[in-house]
Amino acid sequence: MVLIQKAYLLGRQQNPLIVYKRSHVVCVVARARMGNNMFQFAAALGIARSKGMIPVINEYFPLRKIFKLTVSVVPVNSDICDSSRIVTRVEQKPSSYDLELVNFTNAHDVRLVSYLGSYMYFDKYSSELRKQFLFQDNIQSEANKTMEGILNRLKIISRQQVTLIGVHVRRGDYVKNNEGYLPATREYLYQAVEWYELRYTHVYFIVASDGIDWTKNNMPTHIKVAYLERT
Repeated sequence: MVLIQKAYLLGRQQNPLIVYKRSHVVCVVARARMGNNMFQFAAALGIARSKGMIPVINEYFPLRKIFKLTVSVVPVNSDICDSSRIVTRVEQKPSSYDLELVNFTNAHDVRLVSYLGSYMYFDKYSSELRKQFLFQDNIQSEANKTMEGILNRLKIISRQQVTLIGVHVRRGDYVKNNEGYLPATREYLYQAVEWYELRYTHVYFIVASDGIDWTKNNMPTHIKVAYLERT
């Protein structure tokens, strides 16, 4: 039975709004860090949309500080995502599309507790997700300043005349991780650079890494590149 009840939700401006919940919700639990959280949010939205349900996040969901998310937000003490009626779905096949995870109807509230690392959960809703993943103004402003500084250092007058390629080289825990994760090798970086150089002209690489010294020593030396240093 579909519940009809008052649910106090927080709107985009963080002002409490009273919403009458005539559809069931898909709640998502944040796990790990930003990249995983983006997959979790995107999958929850995609699954909810595909079933005619409402995607919901907790008011402390980490991505709210980064992006202008417009989905419904519930207070931390709300029972909307933490009640005896909600059904918890746990992914059984990490880093792949788990058919069993989405094998449910919209007849009840659902909580997703997984990493949800497959684009297939949300591919049909990529246009909406691009609108969700708009940076908060303070972050966008700082990013614009950083990019302006990079363009000046590279003596790029117009962005229309170049192709900027963003590169993230993850090192950190991956270097010593024994759970099957492998960091990018020197050979991989060379092949990746070559792939872009064969397909685009006037290519400039913008590189970020938590192992910046290793990355500088292993990126191709012939490329036009700027490294984002931690401050």
